Amino acid sequence: MKESRLYPEDIPADLCTHILYAFANLHGRSLQPQLTNDINIYQGEKPLYPRIMKLKEKNPNLKILISCGGWGKAGDFEPLVGSESSRESFSENVIKFCRQYGFDGIDLDWEFPSAEHRERFGLLTKTMHKMFKKEAKKSKKDRLLISLAVAAGKYLITQGYDVPVLCNNVDMINVMTYDLYGSWYNKIGHHSALFHRPGETGMDRELNTNNSMYNWVEAGCSRDRLNIGIPGYGRAFTADGKDPLKAFGQSGGGSGSVSSPYLGESGLLTYFEICKKELKEGFKRYWHQQHQIPISFKDGTWIGYDDPDSVKNKV
Repeated sequence: MKESRLYPEDIPADLCTHILYAFANLHGRSLQPQLTNDINIYQGEKPLYPRIMKLKEKNPNLKILISCGGWGKAGDFEPLVGSESSRESFSENVIKFCRQYGFDGIDLDWEFPSAEHRERFGLLTKTMHKMFKKEAKKSKKDRLLISLAVAAGKYLITQGYDVPVLCNNVDMINVMTYDLYGSWYNKIGHHSALFHRPGETGMDRELNTNNSMYNWVEAGCSRDRLNIGIPGYGRAFTADGKDPLKAFGQSGGGSGSVSSPYLGESGLLTYFEICKKELKEGFKRYWHQQHQIPISFKDGTWIGYDDPDSVKNKV
């Protein structure tokens, strides 16, 4: 494995039940491969779609879904949900795409549906489920799966998701229990804490994994449909003082004095870069007992991230 690069062959297929391949492009009512080397040889490398499918040789029960959407792509979904005709047309094209390339279903990453599209998004999943079921019966193949990537916050859930309809028509819902804090929030906080800490009030008390998952349960979703999102990266801030455990809630914060050459966003670091900082650059790991998450800290640079201990607790 090259530094910062993950190839299909690097994925431990025996440890996975599902893999979401991100992304395919939404083009009108159709899906299109996003990268040249998704389906073509590029710079001497074999196409990625066949290589990811080859993992099924190691794990025949593995399901591989194609993701579409992502941050900044909300407008691509809006034309798909406007009418039953557009919903059926998109569903049919998804079936063709998945069967052509061997995917076991689709992951819809709409960030985020507005109140105007709340009901229509639910109807899209209902149409997709119905048409996928019909196609499976006709083709005598397994029904294609439907997965969603969804918001964690109560406001966005209430505004954009008809939760009972979604949860009755999709196979799994992946809650984005990360990026709950960042430089945009003007306050230091861990972006993927498990629990709130004593003394937190208002919105701050809600910005944690446990609360986010209960938002979905209380909105009417069955627990067996829900997955927790766990980030493989950390978010940095600039903190005053020498004790990082007392920096929570400090105003300002910025994005720290660190950045990753791989991620292209100030204050965002991959897990392996954080490990390097602790092993070679004098950063020290701290554990926040209430939040149940680690922090890496040195000379005012404060990084909130997940490690094996916090992941184990979340699981």
